[in-house]
This record gives sequence, structure tokens and C-alpha cells, in this order.
Amino acid sequence: MNNVDNADRIYVFRKGIETLNEVEPRYDRPYKVVKKRGACKSFTNLFWHIFSRFPFYKYSIIDVESGDEIAYTHVFTGLPHFDFIHRLGGGYHIGTDFTVPKYRGKGFHPFILTYAIRDLLNLRPDVYIYMCVSQGNTSSIKGIERVGFHFCGRMKREEYQY
Repeated sequence: MNNVDNADRIYVFRKGIETLNEVEPRYDRPYKVVKKRGACKSFTNLFWHIFSRFPFYKYSIIDVESGDEIAYTHVFTGLPHFDFIHRLGGGYHIGTDFTVPKYRGKGFHPFILTYAIRDLLNLRPDVYIYMCVSQGNTSSIKGIERVGFHFCGRMKREEYQY
């Protein structure tokens, strides 16, 4: 395989071009979504805050009864190492995402993505929203495409930039 075959996939969501497919999880207990600024827990994490000019948010799905975090995603803008976003006119980046293994397969990943997209579009309706995913992460790719993201290219790392 060459470097392009191993490159991450880039997806874009543009209001008016892509259609947001609302997804509700298949879950019989009450849950809620909590949005808060991403916590600055380490020196490395501080990098994300400083270079994204601090609009770094975490969206979490919480099981109301147990208080467990079921899934989460992050949203940020302005990171210098995602140079392709700047060259494409700017926008938001969604990721990193995670769903706790025992909750996978219930639609939480696409649900949290639709929630974050709606929130971002309420702030800036004209903004492009990007996601990057590893080529081999087929379950994430299915969730990303289910929501309405459109595959737009591949990226590879060069030094500290993508």
C-alpha cells in the first residue's frame, strides 16, 4: 500500500448542500446531552485550547439514571495543524469521538454528531464542518455518512500538519 491508501478520509457537511439526517438512539433509558468547554487536563491538551483560540467544546451523552457518560465528541476551530481547513476557507472540525463499548450499535455516534451539527449551524449557518476518520474505521465511517457528511478527500500528515 502507498501513503494515499493509508491516509485518513476527510468528510464535509455544508448546509444547503448536504442534508442533515436526524438520528435518534435506540435506548430505553433517559439520557441527556451536555455541552461544555473542553477541559484542560494536561500540557498537551493546553495546545488544543490555545491554538483553537479556546472555542473547544465537548458534547457528552449522559445516562440520566446512572450518570454514566455514554458517548462524546469534540468540536474546535482554528488548529494550525489542520491546515487543509484553513486552505478550504475555514470551518469547524468535529472529533475525537468515542462511544463506550457496551453502548455501541445503538445509534449514539450519529446522534451526537447531529446534535453538534445543529448547534454549530445555529451559531454560524454558513460554516463548513469537517471530520477526519481513519480509512479502516468502518463503523465510524458508517455513522458519519448516515448523518449526512460527504466524503471530500484524503489527508496525510506532513511534519506536524495534515
